[in-house]
Amino acid sequence: MACIRKRRGRWVVDFRDQNGRRHWESFRTKKEAEDRYAERVPDVRGGTYIDAATLPTFAEVAAGWLNVKRDHPASTFNYWRTQADVHLVPAFGTYRIDQVTLGRIEQFRNAKRDGTDGHQPLGRSTINQLLQTVTAMLEYAVGHGFLKSNPGRSVQRIRATRRAGAADEREVDPKAVLTTEHAGQVIAAAEPGLYRAFIMTALLTGARSGEVLALAWEHVDLDAGTMKIRRSLSWARGKERGYGKSTPIFGPTKPASSCRTLELAPELVHELKVWKLQSRYKKDADLVFPNSLGGPLHRAFLHKGLHKALAQCPDVPRVNLHGLRHTFASLLIQRGNPVSQVAQILGHKNAELTLKVYTHWFKGVSSASAMADLAGAICSTRPTGSTMVAVEDSGAASTAN
Repeated sequence: MACIRKRRGRWVVDFRDQNGRRHWESFRTKKEAEDRYAERVPDVRGGTYIDAATLPTFAEVAAGWLNVKRDHPASTFNYWRTQADVHLVPAFGTYRIDQVTLGRIEQFRNAKRDGTDGHQPLGRSTINQLLQTVTAMLEYAVGHGFLKSNPGRSVQRIRATRRAGAADEREVDPKAVLTTEHAGQVIAAAEPGLYRAFIMTALLTGARSGEVLALAWEHVDLDAGTMKIRRSLSWARGKERGYGKSTPIFGPTKPASSCRTLELAPELVHELKVWKLQSRYKKDADLVFPNSLGGPLHRAFLHKGLHKALAQCPDVPRVNLHGLRHTFASLLIQRGNPVSQVAQILGHKNAELTLKVYTHWFKGVSSASAMADLAGAICSTRPTGSTMVAVEDSGAASTAN
């Protein structure tokens, strides 16, 4: 089946693979040939021998991996596509897939960390995400029989540098949220109509901006005062979800287990009723916050409305849209609401995540109050006996931030 012989001054391993095809591999020394012979015999006997000449390049494997990932959320797919185009294919694209070795991946990691590849150094999290993606691509190659093992699994990730007394990276900065008084000022300064209705919805429900923008009127029962969070809106760039004009994509909440139902405060119900009367789009399937043509509204449009309101409040911190969600959560916690209730309303996967993100506001909390009290304080009108809680749906669980 296989033999070692000397031919024209070099040592040759001569063998046939599991399919009967003949192969020659030559070496300078007999020892090198014997080592390769010892490797090839079990491969052929076990039917695992891979002919290098038939292997695809890394760029071809990356394209195949991306092709099977097209059903993932648009923002996630677009992120993977950018990783491949900007970092991975330029580094490994022309190599045969079996030439993407542990050593080459480690060189890639070090170059990205130190900035020795001609680009600015990348952060720890960005590099580790790139390593995760290249490992997934190599796993795809293993599954298709191009590799016997995945070298990406053995690459050491970059560890975080601990600083004495440093706060958790995910903890929200108290300066990035509004006080109760500030929140009320922003609502009062917001342009009546779409802007004010959106800002109040974000401030009085804590929903993510993508979740609010994905709301249709069929998800909002103004008579019962409830709102169902069932999906999220994201935007993908590209022809083939990579480049060009942005495309709106409706998908499940991130992750899908974040589906929840909220009971709304009376002030918010009133504002949404006013907005619905003003809106040209009132059918059940119409979006609550559409663009002028009734289609999905880009969050950049709402950023302008929020910043315009903030400009009229000189003493109010300049928060972004996600800062409205953080404001909602932090004010609830300051008013003594249980962490389990806050986590459920926000759609966090567990209370531990809520404690981790909003740990600053749990210090010194001693009083208990309902969400309706918060709404009354922000809107300067105290509701009577109204609460807003997350109601568990059958089959729906809470999720991550």
